[in-house]
Amino acid sequence: MRLILMASGAALALVGCGREVPDNRAVEYKPAAAAPDTSERAIQASFDCGRANGQAQELVCGDANLAAMDREVARLARLAAEPAAQADWAQQRDECWKADELRHCVMAAAMLKIHALRLGSETARGGDGPSVGPVAYSCRGVEGPVLATFVNSDPGAAVLEWNGQAIAIDHATTASGARYDGRWNGQSYAFWTKDKEATLTVPGKGDLQCRETSAG
Repeated sequence: MRLILMASGAALALVGCGREVPDNRAVEYKPAAAAPDTSERAIQASFDCGRANGQAQELVCGDANLAAMDREVARLARLAAEPAAQADWAQQRDECWKADELRHCVMAAAMLKIHALRLGSETARGGDGPSVGPVAYSCRGVEGPVLATFVNSDPGAAVLEWNGQAIAIDHATTASGARYDGRWNGQSYAFWTKDKEATLTVPGKGDLQCRETSAG
């Protein structure tokens, strides 16, 4: 699948240089108690949906999950005092009309921006919102930490970053734990968490056992 966006260079560089990762062990992923009202009137984005312009903005205004991610980017950008990050996200979002899969492009752009903002700003991580992370995991067969950022919207999504690459995948309904799966650059990935344990499924490596770790 062709996407027109890339993960924030700052987010990838921070992992490579061994920057301390915040300890999020006390924060648990909790699925939404009930599905929100997804009527057009109830959905609110970071912009005026009455003036939505273009396919991407119209999609966000018709999708409560994407609208929640859109608002979260704006909230984190304000907390991090990075207005340029909000403008960058808006540009990436609006250019997703060029992508093969519009919705996946918008979701991925929002999630990667949320991940980068939380990774780079302690102030943003301290805010009260639907995003959690980045949480560090140690996975067998993976050198260095696997960083995971979650957005607890309905159904939500996750970003996974390791060894200089970051992917965004959707949350899937499961009987226990929290499972995220999807395709990235034509390949299938999955991440299944339960308590402090997780399983990361990577093309060519199969299922890798992971455990949440301390910061540092």
